[in-house]
Amino acid sequence: MCRLRADVSVGLPTSYGASGLRKKMAWVYILKTKSGKYYVGSTTDMDERFKHHMGGHTPSTKSLGPEKVLLKQEYKTLKEARFVEGKIKNLKRRDYIEKILKDGYIKIALR
Repeated sequence: MCRLRADVSVGLPTSYGASGLRKKMAWVYILKTKSGKYYVGSTTDMDERFKHHMGGHTPSTKSLGPEKVLLKQEYKTLKEARFVEGKIKNLKRRDYIEKILKDGYIKIALR
């Protein structure tokens, strides 16, 4: 179980919407692990999320040894980012992830 400290910010606002309220941008990212596997995730704060991976606070990557972020792509909302993340994870295909990395971007329609 991953616990967050109360003094750690989970996301930082990056833009303002039409209403003037702060909006958080979201990211889909692909990590490569020391074992050579890929991990696909999404977040609103890349720096903080990567710290969690590197610090061993993410159960799914703790035993794999995360090494570096190979690709990150920005989305307007976390809902969009999670949709794309789910699509990639459902494919469960290394060759598809490698094509994304070769192309340098994620090409998945948002519905």
